Amino acid sequence: MKERADIWGAIAVAVMLVLTAWGNALVMAVVSVVGLLVVLFVFKGRSRKGELLAATVAFAVGAVIAFVMLSR
Repeated sequence: MKERADIWGAIAVAVMLVLTAWGNALVMAVVSVVGLLVVLFVFKGRSRKGELLAATVAFAVGAVIAFVMLSR
């Protein structure tokens, strides 16, 4: 089960890196918020000891960066 959680974290980080390089802040904000909600609500009971921490951090940081980019 741990390998699956590692894959989800890697996918989340890769998606956020691609969206950051793309430069579209609105799409990045939407994907970040949706991804964060999915991680928090769908995987809430399934993960143990922070296995999905990378995904949560990637989406949260992505959302903050996107909203900063939108406010400028």
